[in-house]
Amino acid sequence: MLKMIIMVTPMPFILNGLLMVKTLKMVNMSSSLLTISHKFNLYHHKQIMKKFLTSVIAGASVIFTPGSALAGNTYEDHVDLFNALNEVGIIVSINSKLHCNSGADGLYHTRTGMLIVCQDNGVAGGPQVTWTENDLDTLRHESHHVVQDCNEGTIADGLMDNLFHEEQELIDFISKSSLSAEDLKNLVSVLEQEGLSARSILIEIEAYVVARDIEASSIADKVREFCTF
Repeated sequence: MLKMIIMVTPMPFILNGLLMVKTLKMVNMSSSLLTISHKFNLYHHKQIMKKFLTSVIAGASVIFTPGSALAGNTYEDHVDLFNALNEVGIIVSINSKLHCNSGADGLYHTRTGMLIVCQDNGVAGGPQVTWTENDLDTLRHESHHVVQDCNEGTIADGLMDNLFHEEQELIDFISKSSLSAEDLKNLVSVLEQEGLSARSILIEIEAYVVARDIEASSIADKVREFCTF
C-alpha cells in the first residue's frame, strides 16, 4: 500500500471515556485532518488481525450459516450487500488470483472500483467456498470503504473520506463501538506498523467499527444511498 505523508498537530482523542493523546504518534491529528480530501492511489486492505483481535473479531474459522446472525446481518443480508455493490458498478472478485496471495483478508481499490474478498478457506484463483464469519466481516469492511469512496467524489476517482466528517461525530461513533479502548489502541499500533498515515488509520478504524457493529443490511442501504449517481 502506498504510504502517505500527512503533517498533523497533536490533540487529545477521547475514546470510551479515556483520554488517549493518541499515544501512538500517528493518532495525533488536527481537526482539519478529518475534512481534507486526499488521494489514495492504491487500496485499503483488511489484514488478519489475529495477533491482537482474536477476542474481538471472533469466528474466523467458523462456517457461517443462514440464521446464525442477528436480523439485518443474515447470510441473505450479505447477499443483498453483494448485489448492492454490483448495482452501483463495483467489481467484486472472490479469491482473486492476483490479489489473494499477500495474506490480506480483502481490499478495495479506489482507482478501479474493485473490491476483493480473500476467503479464509479459499485459494487464490480458486472457486468461491463456504463463507466464514470473518469472510462476511471482510465484505462489510470493504463495502464501507466503498461508501467512504462515494462520500468524497465518485466511485474509482481515488478520493476517499470518513463517513463521519466532523471530528466529534467520529469520536462519538468510535467511543460507542464494541471495541474497547485497549482493542483500538492495539489496532492503531498494528496499522501504524503497516505504514499507514494518520489519515489512512482514521479511514480504517471507521471501517473496522462499521464491520464489527453495523449490520450488512444497513451497509447495503448506505452503498445504494451514497453510490447511486
